[in-house]
Amino acid sequence: MWTTPGTLRPTRPATTRPIDYTRVLGTDVAAMPWLGRAIEYDMKARAERRLSAAALAVRLYQADHDGRFPPSIAALVPAYLPFLPADPFAANGAPIRYVILPGGLPDGRDRPLVYSVGLDGTDDTLTRGAATVPRVPCISYMKGPDIWVDLVRWTPPLTPEQQAAEDAAEKAAAAIRQ
Repeated sequence: MWTTPGTLRPTRPATTRPIDYTRVLGTDVAAMPWLGRAIEYDMKARAERRLSAAALAVRLYQADHDGRFPPSIAALVPAYLPFLPADPFAANGAPIRYVILPGGLPDGRDRPLVYSVGLDGTDDTLTRGAATVPRVPCISYMKGPDIWVDLVRWTPPLTPEQQAAEDAAEKAAAAIRQ
């Protein structure tokens, strides 16, 4: 780097070309698979932080509105979120998504979720519906086409074998108490 006389600011020589980041990321990064995993991990962590912020905002909205969930994620701005968090996996910078699956919980209640489009960049929850959402509670990253976070706590129904084991454990505990 050179400095011009009388200044402390470095200047670039006129022969230096700007860096072509598309080429660098497309060739140099692609040749290093470990770096691709690091970028993927970073994007997942960003998605989880943004989904957590949106989930908290939805719960605050619910507390202020007699238990009702917001009609859309845009209803959270500006009272609960300063702006809609961007989905790090969406190619166009779209915000994270919010959906209420009617009757989606085992007890028949609606199942509200905030979600990201995931690694493939396509909104599978919107296109394929509730079939893509796991039947277990989503509280952190799960392998699937999208990344979901449940907004209500729930437990999946017990299988008959699990129910029988739980009943036997309750009987044994009652016998010990007597």
